[in-house]
Amino acid sequence: MYTIWVVDDDKSIRWVLQKALGRAHMNCEVFSEAQTVLDRLSSERPHVLITDIRMPGENGLKLLHKVKQQYPNLPVIVMTAFSDLDTAVSAYQGGAFDYLPKPFELQYATELIIRAANQVLPEEFVPVKSVEGFQQGIIGQTVVMHDVICMIGRLSKSTVSVLITGDAGVGKRLFAKVLHAHSPKANQPFIEVQVNSVPADQLNGVLFDPKSGALYRAKNGTLFLNNVSHMPLEVQTKLLNACTDNSVRIIASSRSNLHQLVSQGQFSEHLYHRLNSIEVYIPCLQQRLEDLPLLVDYFLKQFAKELNLPAKTVSAPAISMLSQYVFTGNVRQLETICRHLTVATTSAVIEPKDLPEEIRLYIRQNSLNSTVELLQPDSRGYDLYQQEFKSSLLESMDVISPSTGQWTLLLRQQARRLLDLEESDVMRILTDQFEAIVIEAALEATKGRRKEAAERLGIGRNTIARKITDLNLE
Repeated sequence: MYTIWVVDDDKSIRWVLQKALGRAHMNCEVFSEAQTVLDRLSSERPHVLITDIRMPGENGLKLLHKVKQQYPNLPVIVMTAFSDLDTAVSAYQGGAFDYLPKPFELQYATELIIRAANQVLPEEFVPVKSVEGFQQGIIGQTVVMHDVICMIGRLSKSTVSVLITGDAGVGKRLFAKVLHAHSPKANQPFIEVQVNSVPADQLNGVLFDPKSGALYRAKNGTLFLNNVSHMPLEVQTKLLNACTDNSVRIIASSRSNLHQLVSQGQFSEHLYHRLNSIEVYIPCLQQRLEDLPLLVDYFLKQFAKELNLPAKTVSAPAISMLSQYVFTGNVRQLETICRHLTVATTSAVIEPKDLPEEIRLYIRQNSLNSTVELLQPDSRGYDLYQQEFKSSLLESMDVISPSTGQWTLLLRQQARRLLDLEESDVMRILTDQFEAIVIEAALEATKGRRKEAAERLGIGRNTIARKITDLNLE
């Protein structure tokens, strides 16, 4: 039986993990502070140590540092409700097995702990050297950004080639710089070539000139090839040959699908595999809308400092409108808008009326208040009304992209109607309707294959089977 130690000052987290791990047939001991753990380690050791970061007294990163100095092969999982690059990289550089953001799915946490426990046996512990932390360079608290942050943390000890993919404006150049800054080559040159900005007949010299070429200047450092998909085939061949120089780390970026370009004969297959040792996908802004308030606050403060102006804040209604807008230019477009707001807004608080006309016009044109009317309950009965709402919601989601946030307005209207009808169980009613819609959509997409539908929804097979029965979806 595996023995797991959990250290967290939050009693509820200790209790939940102890119960969950007990059900998984693991022995779980819990601690409220780090010093007790350090004292116990002198006489006994668990298979896995799980620690929170922000605790009174010794924090989790300091605990990690001390544990890894004495027991380097003891797997340590770091968990925190504050997901940022600084913390993630510090954890991975300090030797953490993995990084678990709160709140977490118990099933995922249990599987992660079992995977950690399977890595080593407690008696295999030997000393290693500690590593310093790094500075934060990326804004984001969403799950998709947590995945990117963890990937950068994992790559922080490596100089392997990396291919950064994602739409225009997501910040691929920023991530390339962050990868370099958190690598063993951090103190060496970072040389960027904007491939699509260099005339094809000049690119050869820009890259390979023996005195001034980018490869020469990047020696022992990092060469960043931005928009590498625009590179002519003959230059690709020469670059592939030059890649044998292991003193230069190559990071490339592309908004185009390089694999597809390879199949079309427009990109070298050998170079593609050379560059794509590790792929890091940067999500578009629509995939991380929960980060929008953080990004807006960051940009407004940055521009206020840059322009020597008072920092502005954004009202909740204005943030709501921004969240409904589709940023085709992604974070770069949001950055430009924030710069405009810093200069053009006269008041200290940015309101909806201060937003650019293009955003306000988009919201007006796409408002569900003018395009979708909810069906009213009538004498045919409330069950039929529920079915009509479900059909209306499905139709609205067919014609309006969920990424715009517009379908949530329909949900808000339904909630208000139910509350006005003085329903006593509004949360259950809406939750059942929402789950039924999502599960039916997944079953349609997978042609009724429940196992595949459950996997695509991120839930277990038993869960989807139970919900199909409970929601009368048979």
